[in-house]
Amino acid sequence: MNPNEIGPVISDLINEGKIREFGVSNFTKDQIELLSIYSIIKYNQIECSLTHSDSFNNGTLDYCQRKKINVMGWSPLGSYFKVIDKKRIRINSVIEKLVEIYKKKSDDILLISLLGTFYGLNKAYDQAIFFQKIAIEKAPFEPAFYKNLSETFKKVDKIRDALSFLYFAKILSLNDKSIDYEIAKLNTDLQNYLAADLIYTELLRERNINKKIIYSYCSNLIKLNKVNEAILFVKKVQINDSRDDILISLLGLAYFKLNKFELAKIHFLKAINLNKNNDNAHTNLGNCYLELGLTNQAEVSHNNSLKINPNNQMALNNLAALNFFKGDINNAEKLYTLSINKNEKNYEAKYCLAQCQLAKSNYKEGWSNFDFRWLSNDFNSPVFKSNLPKFKIMFAIKFFHRSHYYTICNTMMNFKNNT
Repeated sequence: MNPNEIGPVISDLINEGKIREFGVSNFTKDQIELLSIYSIIKYNQIECSLTHSDSFNNGTLDYCQRKKINVMGWSPLGSYFKVIDKKRIRINSVIEKLVEIYKKKSDDILLISLLGTFYGLNKAYDQAIFFQKIAIEKAPFEPAFYKNLSETFKKVDKIRDALSFLYFAKILSLNDKSIDYEIAKLNTDLQNYLAADLIYTELLRERNINKKIIYSYCSNLIKLNKVNEAILFVKKVQINDSRDDILISLLGLAYFKLNKFELAKIHFLKAINLNKNNDNAHTNLGNCYLELGLTNQAEVSHNNSLKINPNNQMALNNLAALNFFKGDINNAEKLYTLSINKNEKNYEAKYCLAQCQLAKSNYKEGWSNFDFRWLSNDFNSPVFKSNLPKFKIMFAIKFFHRSHYYTICNTMMNFKNNT
């Protein structure tokens, strides 16, 4: 590091208004002092966690406090979930002691919140929710507690509950735009596209817009069927950034929605050329090939997507569907099962798995999974989702697509013949 070169450049950038403040990362006390001769340092980003606590003992934190330098911690969880060693064993023993203390000091709000966080990190979500709710009861005006609980509800797929508590956090922290963004995303997840659109429209009026907001806004516009508006918006943004593979991929998705599959294909290929690791572009390209009747290319694209991201649910489901329609029911069944193992809430895969099982005369498991028809993306009536009684076949037939009607009738005939 040459402070004689760095210092003047930083000063020029601040004077020109290109940056507001200057910070460093992983700097020691001596390095900060050396560079401070030429530049005012406002931040020092250091590794700080329960498993990496050197900064507590080597004077770095003390020095930053004396000089009023803001400290940012990276990797706050350290190696807790990566390595099972003596440190982790000691941390676990501390958590156990905290639980015992809680039993004696049930009014310690920070302790309660900390327990909720630890249980959440350990995927013990019921216990996490229990302590996070107590934290809110003890400190009802602390927005962070509502955000923590909302995040936990998201992890257990209780999106409506997550949204409700996030609204409370917003009331208590009106100027926190990051909460607005999270609220918009949850509304999109709940298919409240119009509500999400209104929030995104307000967020886009802010300066220095985060690209994630732009991506989410475009995606929401497409789901809201404002496809032409999405295309115009992307093209406007591309004036300043024409090589953003995600924006190009979203543009392809918009053309796909308009059934302009050749044009969509061109954009997905362009996105892949810019970033070969864009698994969603590979998946959507596969969807284009399928619409164009090019099943072999579709299969290659979905396999490419899964090489990049083995957890891509759409690629797994679509590859399974391709195998099903090619008559390879065994492989389709394996792929749907793999998709479900990666996400047990993948109701679409469970419903399609049922069709594979019924086609193989596996009626017991098939009919059990067929119940998930009502929770799959093909059937979006909240009334039926919440009030549907135990599966009644004759009641359900009235609402099914012809292909589903055929599946049911064919399966009933086979079942009758086998009994």
